[in-house]
Amino acid sequence: MKTEERPNRAWLPRRLARGALVASIPLAVIGGVRSVGWTAAALKAWSDGDVLKADDINANFAALSAQISALTAPLSWTKLTFMGGWTSYGNGYGDPAYAKDALGVVHLRGLAKGTPTPGMVVSTLPAGFRPESIVETYLACAGTSPCTVAFKPTGEVVFEMVYPASMWLSFDGLTFSAAP
Repeated sequence: MKTEERPNRAWLPRRLARGALVASIPLAVIGGVRSVGWTAAALKAWSDGDVLKADDINANFAALSAQISALTAPLSWTKLTFMGGWTSYGNGYGDPAYAKDALGVVHLRGLAKGTPTPGMVVSTLPAGFRPESIVETYLACAGTSPCTVAFKPTGEVVFEMVYPASMWLSFDGLTFSAAP
């Protein structure tokens, strides 16, 4: 009976572990995860010939799992504080609110009501939720034309152009990157 020679596969578990880490890392760094505190230095690195220890591999997977959990966690919403007589629209519409995800993107939602005038400051976003430079965008408002609103690095939310009959402003679906 002929004995089959089996190739040495001692390298296989190490290659599989490295492959799993290489496949997992892009999930954690999509878009440059700056607000979750992820850094490559937090992960153990190996070189050819190193002996892999289960504790080190498990620690790397735990670190990556924590980062993925942060990326997929539900947003924590905070109500906007209004000025100039603006309030939440009510009547079943969501309260205007803001949140920031793990990638540093600020999200806004909700419907507000008031009487706009060009240059009017409607609200001020707190530090950490402000853009690096002015973000000017169109938002739905009452009337036949959208309103233009600017989000400033100072946190001010300012009406730029308004339709004369506008009495409400929708923040639904608005996003921008927060300043680092």
